[in-house]
Amino acid sequence: KPQIHAARYDSRLLQRRWLKGDILQLHLSKPFDYQAGQFVRLFPQEPTNEPHSNEPQAEVGRCYSLASLPAEEHLELHIRVLPEGRVSRLLADLAVGSKVQLQGPMGRCFYQAQSLQQPLLLAAIGTGMAPILGVARAAVNAGHQGPIYCVLGAKEESGLYPLPGLHQVAAAGNIQLTYIVQQLGNHSDTYEIGDIYSKIRTLLPDMRGVQAYICGAPSFVQRLKKQCF
Repeated sequence: KPQIHAARYDSRLLQRRWLKGDILQLHLSKPFDYQAGQFVRLFPQEPTNEPHSNEPQAEVGRCYSLASLPAEEHLELHIRVLPEGRVSRLLADLAVGSKVQLQGPMGRCFYQAQSLQQPLLLAAIGTGMAPILGVARAAVNAGHQGPIYCVLGAKEESGLYPLPGLHQVAAAGNIQLTYIVQQLGNHSDTYEIGDIYSKIRTLLPDMRGVQAYICGAPSFVQRLKKQCF
């Protein structure tokens, strides 16, 4: 959950591009230090007063996870632009160089090297894949030696999008990368058809000693967290 008293910083949009469909990648200037996998609350514009009104316009921000690494010179966010999304639509139209405000960093879902031999489970659906990318990169950079099971799921193939650099990270480290969808439109050797919960139970029938990072919709996180425990 966002921390209402977390510090706020000015930032600027450095770059944006569409990764796939409605998924937008943003690069922002970095005003603070953070851990890979944490999240920020982003305010796309400062509040303004409506004409002929003395009442200030309500300020609206949304929380997005960081896909970048602390050593990088920018912050990377992956944002699903929704047709009725008040903030995401503003971000989709934001001009490069525009000022935004960030609150954070927040969250405890970041790589913790309790033991470099410890198995890791990195599981995500939707844009929850963004912080998983950061955690995977941080683990490999730290020299993690235990097996890393990275499972990315969606209802349909269109729900998955390319994570920049993930395959290179997987090749450099000991990451077992699995894409799984419930329904597959076109045949592909890249994706498996099935249930992400069952797949994880097959990969890790015994979760004792496993460090798990779970990102995505709250219902997904709660269900998989219960399964892991």
